[in-house]
Amino acid sequence: MLWFLQNVERLHKEKTALENLDNNAEWLTAAVWKIVEGCLCVEADILAHDHNYEIRLWFPAAYPACPPIVYPRKKERLSGHQYGRSGEFCLEIGPDNWHIDFTCADLLCSVFRLFNIINSSDSF
Repeated sequence: MLWFLQNVERLHKEKTALENLDNNAEWLTAAVWKIVEGCLCVEADILAHDHNYEIRLWFPAAYPACPPIVYPRKKERLSGHQYGRSGEFCLEIGPDNWHIDFTCADLLCSVFRLFNIINSSDSF
């Protein structure tokens, strides 16, 4: 069974955290919940250095036992902290330090910090 149907309390926690972030972070210009390929995800637009980064945060089937994974929505390289041309981002929060107290909002903040240190004129 899908984690968000089994654990409605956790889903509410995630939605509340994302709503709070969306209301308070000017850099988060869009955040939409979706089901893609049978998985719950958040498609977000993050503004850093006048560039809009389009990402998708995937919640794995084993969530919240393991962290969401963040990818670019388009198959493109956005950072040197990314596995492959269109792979997941290497963030401050990952499998090695994930704790169930983290939320998708924490991961989106980590993605923003990554993009915020990138000089928008750099190419990858």
